[in-house]
Amino acid sequence: MSQNYLEYLTSLHLFGSKLGLVRMRALMEVCNYPYRKFLSVHVAGTNGKGSVCSYLASILQNAGYKVGLYTSPYLVTFNERIKINGNTISDTDLAVLVMDIRNKLGSMETTFFEFTTALAFHYFAQNNVDIAIIEVGLGGRLDATNVITPLVSVITSISEEHQKILGNTKELIAKEKAGIIKDTVPVVVGKNNQGVISVIRNICKERDSPLFLVDVPVIHQSMDPLLPQTFSYRNKEYTIKMLGEHQIDNACIAIDVCELLRKGDFSISDDALRKGLLETKWPGRLEIVQKDPFILLDGAHNVACCEVLKQFLKRLPQKKIMILGISEDKEIEKMVALLAPLAETIILTESSHKPVSVVDIEHFLAPYNKVVIRCLDVQEAIQKAISVTKKDDMIIVTGSLYLVGDVLKHKLLFHNVFK
Repeated sequence: MSQNYLEYLTSLHLFGSKLGLVRMRALMEVCNYPYRKFLSVHVAGTNGKGSVCSYLASILQNAGYKVGLYTSPYLVTFNERIKINGNTISDTDLAVLVMDIRNKLGSMETTFFEFTTALAFHYFAQNNVDIAIIEVGLGGRLDATNVITPLVSVITSISEEHQKILGNTKELIAKEKAGIIKDTVPVVVGKNNQGVISVIRNICKERDSPLFLVDVPVIHQSMDPLLPQTFSYRNKEYTIKMLGEHQIDNACIAIDVCELLRKGDFSISDDALRKGLLETKWPGRLEIVQKDPFILLDGAHNVACCEVLKQFLKRLPQKKIMILGISEDKEIEKMVALLAPLAETIILTESSHKPVSVVDIEHFLAPYNKVVIRCLDVQEAIQKAISVTKKDDMIIVTGSLYLVGDVLKHKLLFHNVFK
């Protein structure tokens, strides 16, 4: 993509993240409301949003539909945010759209996420997608994506994150995320505590929106957590390649959404559903990028994600070397308390996006009596991890999606590591 367009998109970060729909509605008006030209599913939640979106896109594509997918953040390139049938938007198309929307803006101020959302909506409309899967950026009620009226609204698991913006309790956060619920539009909700469910149920009643709670799957436990997972849900059997039992919960959300779409005008066979689930990939989330040496990437970026990673790693007997980097505004002490006991050696580094300093993270590691190595550079961190890794050890990169993205960006530089 032309450097000019990249620079323009980057410059929009200067406006910061300003929640509210006034600017977005004005932007949609000058863009002639592109989101009205396609059907959609809207997905909010703290964790699991991207995975649910990926499952849905894969299932619907296998069912023969042209599917738009809008997610955030990206790991390696901006283009990853906007896809149709698994293909990222090209640099050429992106450059043309940026220029087009920029010209429509005139003197109107917009944030990076608002502009990016407009790009996605335009691209999906121009390419006549049958349906688009839209991931909320932050919260829900005031998120730029919340101009759409979807076929189904989805709320995945909710935990504490962005408390300064969304509220200090899960219930307050749930209220913000439930702001995506539209009048009479059905709502699918993933596994959550009763307080969260109660908040969502009350809003569904106010909106006259049917509420569907995901049921409990029967998991066919494998002795090896690195193998594909098989489970039964609503008397049918499915297999996924995504790792971690939480991905079964996310798959069940996608199954329930598809059942609702089937009741509409969508034809989704059981074979398409099973194949879509099986083929789903979501990079940077319990992703094995190499087996010799064993390298696992997981962008666990909040306490709930770290708990999931902890439970997964406890089932793996290998000695673990952890590359850890955390972004600002995270609960560092709680994250470290979950992650530190899992590794023999912890290599601290800083991602390219709003990192917490290695010195600050090291302060919280003091009580755990671990071997701690500081590396200010991601390349150096990887190389150091390789140098201390012995046969049958495993390297884990975690603490931030941005850190995982930095590692993936550098894969070509590690030709002697990533094979």
